[in-house]
Amino acid sequence: MGEKLAVALLALVAGAAPCRAQDTFRSEAGLAYTNSKGDSFSRMSAGVDGTYYFDDLPLRPKDTPYDQVQFVERIGGVSANTAWTSTDITGNERLSNGYDYGAAFQFARPDAFLRTAASVEVFNQGKSKSAGVDIETEAKVYQASIGAYVAKATSVDLNFSWQKTTGSSSAGIPDLAVDGIALVGQHLEALPGNGHVAITARAAQFTIKSEGSPNQKNRELQVQAIFYPTKLFGLKAGLGIDRGDNESLEGETYLVGLKTFFTPAVSLSLDYQKFNSRAAGNGFEMVMLRGAMRF
Repeated sequence: MGEKLAVALLALVAGAAPCRAQDTFRSEAGLAYTNSKGDSFSRMSAGVDGTYYFDDLPLRPKDTPYDQVQFVERIGGVSANTAWTSTDITGNERLSNGYDYGAAFQFARPDAFLRTAASVEVFNQGKSKSAGVDIETEAKVYQASIGAYVAKATSVDLNFSWQKTTGSSSAGIPDLAVDGIALVGQHLEALPGNGHVAITARAAQFTIKSEGSPNQKNRELQVQAIFYPTKLFGLKAGLGIDRGDNESLEGETYLVGLKTFFTPAVSLSLDYQKFNSRAAGNGFEMVMLRGAMRF
């Protein structure tokens, strides 16, 4: 159903796009669908998102992949998203669906090398019943970052995150807190002859805190590359490795994907992610589809 909605949206906006000639864009709106399946759960979500940029961005950049224009032009913006979710857990009865929503802000200027960002996200799993007990969990994630452009298309950022998960149940569920810090580097390189490659590397450490249990620390390393043979099309591949005290989070994450622009304003992306857990029963795979339009 989600895939059909995304295709219908693309057909609609693709038919409308030629009626309006423009050289710049200031906003982007998207429709997304995600399907996740794990060893003990399945989850679907469908949602919308929107971004407003603080300055005009070129709709047809001369020497930059369309997907990287905001990064190269150094333009900040504000964004918001919301989604409906449905989660089924083995051994639990689903009583209600959940929801996600969030907002983000990024400050960046073409004439400045510093940039900052902040965001907040809420993830509600909905209500379920296990062994006659009603359960509802909700996670709130806050993030802040400060970084700098060390070259025209190269940046380094220091990210901070705080997450708190609370549970509502007559049986009593302890709160879970996760504090993290990460160093992120991003670079876009023009290849000899034609094409570009974008590389993102991230090294993170996070601490897991739960009442009545000792603190646990895990470390994570992620590398992602996107190859753009043309300005309109990109192929993505990534690898993440997690090690530390919490065995349920240890493992390897693999990511592949693609993004294409049918017109300078209309795009479609498809990503596949798989987590191979070192602990039995914690692996999962996820498919993400998103259609978007710039205007």
